[in-house]
Parts: sequence; C-alpha cells; structure tokens
Amino acid sequence: MKRYPDEIKKFIESNVKGRTTRELTAMLNDRFNDSGFYFTESKVKAYKGNHSIKSGTTPGVRKGTTTKFPQEMMEYVKENARGVGNQEMADRCNELFGTSVTAVQMRNFKRNHKISSGLTGRFEKGHIPATKGKKMLSHPNSQKTQFKKGHIPHNHMEVGTLRHTTDGYLVRKIGEPDQWELEARLVYEREKGKIPEGKIVTYLDGNKDNVSIDNLALITCDVNLELNRKKYRFQNPELTQSGILAAQLAVDIRKRKGTT
Repeated sequence: MKRYPDEIKKFIESNVKGRTTRELTAMLNDRFNDSGFYFTESKVKAYKGNHSIKSGTTPGVRKGTTTKFPQEMMEYVKENARGVGNQEMADRCNELFGTSVTAVQMRNFKRNHKISSGLTGRFEKGHIPATKGKKMLSHPNSQKTQFKKGHIPHNHMEVGTLRHTTDGYLVRKIGEPDQWELEARLVYEREKGKIPEGKIVTYLDGNKDNVSIDNLALITCDVNLELNRKKYRFQNPELTQSGILAAQLAVDIRKRKGTT
C-alpha cells in the first residue's frame, strides 16, 4: 500500500475501532473522494496489518449483513430511512443501485441493522377507536360480506400492469403475489440483453416515463453516484451522455491512483 498523508493515517486510527474493513474502506472513500485517493478493502486490510492496527471486530461477515446490500446502498438506507416505508425504499434502491430487493428483504435488513423509519403502522397511545363501546352484532347476512379463502381483492393488479412508484418510477408487475420490476430494465434487457451485475439503467433526459431504448443508458453504481454528486444529469440527452463520460473518467482516475 502506498504511503499516505498524515491526515489519512490519523483518520484510520480514529475510526478503525469497532468497524469492519469494508465499513472503514467506505468511510475513507467518502471522506477523501475529492482528494484523488481510492481505497479498496484489500489495501486497507494490508495497511492495518502492516501497522498492527486492530479494529476489535470478529473476522468474517458481520451478523445481519448480506451481499444483496452493497456498502453504498447500506449507507443510503441508513441516511434516508426516516419516513420512508419498506416498499418505497426497496423501489428507490433497486433504481439507484440496480438491485432487486423486495419489501420483505428491506424490512429484515432494517431490523437487523436497527434502522427505523419512524413509521409504526400502529395507532399511537391514546387513540380512541371509532367502535369503542359499540357491540358487534352477529347476523347471518354479515357472512355474505366476509372474504372467503382464495378471495381476490378488488384492487388486485394483474401481471403486466404498469404503475408509478412514489418516486415516479414506472414499474411493471411481473409475477404474483407482488413482484414488480422497473419498466426501464425490462425494456433494456429486451432490446440489449441481460443487464450485468453491478450495472443499472439511467434515463438520459431525466424523464422516468421515457423508457424508449434510445433514452436509456447502462452505467455502473460508481458512475451513478458520481453523476449525483457532480450534478451531471440534464434534460438534454447529449449533455447527460457527456456527463456520463466525465463521471466515468473521474471514477477511473480515482481507481488508478488507488493502485499506484
């Protein structure tokens, strides 16, 4: 591992305790992103070993973590969970990071990492039910309105149905009981083939309803983050294409500096 400035050495020493190599690597890349440094887990691990630095964590994958959640996505969920439901957060992450997590997986991830949205789904203390003090009458006709086993709700959506997420993304139902996929990904894979792992589809003109193949581009998660940080997205598709090239160049430069 190449020699680093004292600022980076002090940052590592101050933040290593109780953190895994993966977590520390993410923190270093976030803190020194604009300084031309790019860190990998192997290099951070080597640095810790060469300097006899211990984190105090148990070797291996920390309980509650999963390969379905990249480090950048884990940080995004932690920073944006407040007031956002599991389905909405899953939709956001699937669009931003090209994953395919479900609402149930998102719920389990948040529970394992003690992340709260602040949405309890329950009545708050002191709430008075509208039926308090009222006796439920039993009548044979009431059975006519009760749901039977196998009942299909009136708002059930058929496979193939299109709808918008709360963030405005166009999604299509691809299976039961509640399997949805971004229409942009479906269109891209139909026209260009399977999307490689680690790649996501972005909209060149910023219009999430414009899923024409000419308006879709395939980028990495690193480039996507760079586009967001540098605000390289435009309504003009050609400008966004230039922004993607600039973002890719910045990512490549950081990675090259990190290996020299």
